[in-house]
Amino acid sequence: MKEKSAEEHFKMGNMELAFELFKKRAEDMTFEPGIRSDAFNMMGVLVNAYLPGDKIKDITGYSLFERAIELNPDNAGALCNIIMTFGDGDFEHLNKTTAIWACERVLHGKFDPGIETKLLEEIQERYNRLLT
Repeated sequence: MKEKSAEEHFKMGNMELAFELFKKRAEDMTFEPGIRSDAFNMMGVLVNAYLPGDKIKDITGYSLFERAIELNPDNAGALCNIIMTFGDGDFEHLNKTTAIWACERVLHGKFDPGIETKLLEEIQERYNRLLT
């Protein structure tokens, strides 16, 4: 029987196993940078939204989003996650320079297309606030 993928475990709600499988993919140098970047981004999502802090020590969603961007500066998901977690309560980071850079990258079309109009409008609003 074929082993389930990280994405399948994520959809089934097996968040800890999904994290471990994404981590394995992210750290495997035989995968292309884009695939590894997507895995780091998903790890960040899992750390921020689903996994309790006592299970994943010394890792933040933001640090994982940064790793994703290092591998693929056009990773739309990681760019949006950096923007949306800036100063956002529970999962916040305070790196204003990176948040501005990510906004500019998304708003000027230097990303993988597919970001919804409503999200782009929210990013524009956040960008405007960051500049004031």
